Amino acid sequence: ESSWNHKAISKSDARGLMQLKPQTALSEFKTHVGDLYDPYINITLGVMYLSKLTHHYDMDTMGKLLTAYSHGPTATLKYPHSYVNQNFYVSAVLDKLNQKTG
Repeated sequence: ESSWNHKAISKSDARGLMQLKPQTALSEFKTHVGDLYDPYINITLGVMYLSKLTHHYDMDTMGKLLTAYSHGPTATLKYPHSYVNQNFYVSAVLDKLNQKTG
């Protein structure tokens, strides 16, 4: 989503390389918005958030995990299985992964 631009800001106000929202960075990691433009901090927090989603919210499939990262964990739990596995974000990320590994 960031197209490797560490200063990227999405329409939903997500910031940096891993497109973290300022409210998530602050509430989950006590990190302020300005720090989200530092690639090291942004990637570190993104990976920590993925880990938290995996363990705390029991996101046990790649589709659930990616949807939770993109849409939020509580919203993801309400989505039907078909949406979780086939939404645009999940498809785009998995396509990129398959290009790298395939």
